[in-house]
Amino acid sequence: MSTKSKASTKATKSVIAQADKLADRNDPLYLDRERGPDGKLYLIVDYEVDPPAIRLESWHRSETGVSSRVWHGQERNYLIPEGTDIDALASYLEGEGAELIAQVAAGHTVEWNGSNHVGRLTDEASQADDDLQDGLENLMYSSNEGGWIDLEDWLFWTEAELRDEVRGMTDDQIKAKAAELKKSAESDGYLLDGDIETCLRDLRDEEEDK
Repeated sequence: MSTKSKASTKATKSVIAQADKLADRNDPLYLDRERGPDGKLYLIVDYEVDPPAIRLESWHRSETGVSSRVWHGQERNYLIPEGTDIDALASYLEGEGAELIAQVAAGHTVEWNGSNHVGRLTDEASQADDDLQDGLENLMYSSNEGGWIDLEDWLFWTEAELRDEVRGMTDDQIKAKAAELKKSAESDGYLLDGDIETCLRDLRDEEEDK
């Protein structure tokens, strides 16, 4: 096995081991509680250490910005979308995510530019870096089987239809419709994060005010 292959295998195994600790939490709301005031949560990967180390971190961009290590490319940050389930995140990092992090690590170097130590990526590592973020973004759509999902995200594709349906409804009819939608979501394995009855009332009132 080549030195590069050994390093890649070492990095992959390390990420998998670290991801296992996330899975051990067995808490579907853990990621939501870890989010910052702006609702953001990031996977931070420290590529300057061997093997790379991962952690979850949030910060309010409008107040503190990114850390100096992320700014200079020694570490890289990847946004974890709202609605991502911790089990799905752990599974991703134990599989494809671990392989991509290993590919980024293989093409990551830190150089002195005269003022700071700055991280650089080869073209191959840069592509793996993009693929890693894309994979995390896709978890929002694939990881909510049996998990929590933001109410607005769940209603996104049916909002126009619902606006027509709730126009003119009484409060009792709105309540019955909310119970119907909640039951439908649960049958599909979703737990809605939000008050669906209030949402439907707001849609009705907006339509009647037009």
